[in-house]
Amino acid sequence: MTEAKRPKTSFASQSQAASEAPPLLTPEGDFPPESVRRDVNDDVITPEAYSHLKSGIKLFKQQRLGEAETEIVQAITLHPSLSPLYNIFALLKIARRALDTLKQSVYSALTTDPEFMDEFVREGIQQLGENRFEEAEANFRKAIALNERNTDARFRLGFTLVSQRKYRDAVSIFEELILLEPQNINAFFMLGMAYSELREYYPCISNLQHALRLQPSFVEARLTLADAYHHQGKYLISLRELEALEQFIPDEDTTYLHRGMLLMELGRYEEAIPYFERVIELKPDVYEAYELLVGLYEDRGHFEKGLALAQRALQINPQSRDMLAAIQRMERRQNATEFPAELQES
Repeated sequence: MTEAKRPKTSFASQSQAASEAPPLLTPEGDFPPESVRRDVNDDVITPEAYSHLKSGIKLFKQQRLGEAETEIVQAITLHPSLSPLYNIFALLKIARRALDTLKQSVYSALTTDPEFMDEFVREGIQQLGENRFEEAEANFRKAIALNERNTDARFRLGFTLVSQRKYRDAVSIFEELILLEPQNINAFFMLGMAYSELREYYPCISNLQHALRLQPSFVEARLTLADAYHHQGKYLISLRELEALEQFIPDEDTTYLHRGMLLMELGRYEEAIPYFERVIELKPDVYEAYELLVGLYEDRGHFEKGLALAQRALQINPQSRDMLAAIQRMERRQNATEFPAELQES
């Protein structure tokens, strides 16, 4: 008879329990019993993961945020079910950092000059449209200096920084914007994108998931989330996110292309074929779909389909050496399979 599982608790109650939990080590130097080291799914947290988790909490209390984040990520890596805790950690980190600038923000808000502020934003928008990023950045910063609660200027500044690949600076701007507008889904999305470009996938995923909780139909956020999971090697989760997009954008070729590529990486080649066929049906000029599908047809011995598709691909890219080589290989293999049959008939 299996042991009945305890009711699941919320993360809020989990956080409260953590503050009241037994110390990391008992007087004898042992870890707390398994009954204490459990997550919300009632699964036992390994001693190593528990150690990193408690260490992260201790470092956070000491305001050693960088070291604390490293420990939290280590705990999540060892015990993936702890991943929602990163959301709590990220919000606490942003809030703690904001305390130092709160007084200055209030003072700036009280000394706003709307006329100059609006002029700086207008000029910045024009310069941004002309790809004059450094000038646009300067004007958005001037507008924010006049009023740090100017969320429009702050968002456009963050976007300008991303356009210049200043991703670390953009992260700070979007985190500050989220403090001012906690429901700004575009800020969460852009923050997730910036973290993605920095190859920091835990905070990337955390922010994109939050954007999707606020708006489940946020197509760009779900695509970026699927890409982040892909980079982590979590192909099935990435595939699930792409499948969820079908209800919002049933005729979007990009989702079918990505789903086919993920299935190939999982070795599920036959399942990938219909997705690439759908891409070509929706958008006949996506050359990458032709390359992948011709390769699948060739590997599976579907030479007639492969040759016909390769000829269509050459209409898009007549100089493709790879496609011409694929045609030659398929013709040779097709002839090799047909020739013995002709001998039997004679």
